[in-house]
Amino acid sequence: MLNQELSTKNNASYASYWSTVRVITFVLLALWLLLNFGVIFYARELSGLQLFGWPIPFYMAAQGTILIYLLIIGGYALLVNRLERKLARANESKGVNESV
Repeated sequence: MLNQELSTKNNASYASYWSTVRVITFVLLALWLLLNFGVIFYARELSGLQLFGWPIPFYMAAQGTILIYLLIIGGYALLVNRLERKLARANESKGVNESV
C-alpha cells in the first residue's frame, strides 16, 4: 500500500514537472518566433536604428539572432536544470530513488 501511495505521488510530481517543461518550451518558442518574425516584418521601420554602426535588421540577420538563439537555449537549460533539482529534492524527501 505504501509503495502504491508513493507511486501515485511520484506520478503527480512527474506530471507537474512535464507540465512546467511544456510551458517553458512554449514560452521560449513563442519568444523565438516573435523575435524572428518581428525583425523581418518590421525591417523597414527598424532600418533607421543603428547598433554598432550597422542597421538593426542587418545586424540581427548577421549576428543578433544567433546570439538570441544561444540565450534561449541557455535559458531553457538553466530553467529545466532548476526544475529537475527541485523534483529530485521532492523525490528524495519522499524516499523515491528514481531520476527524471
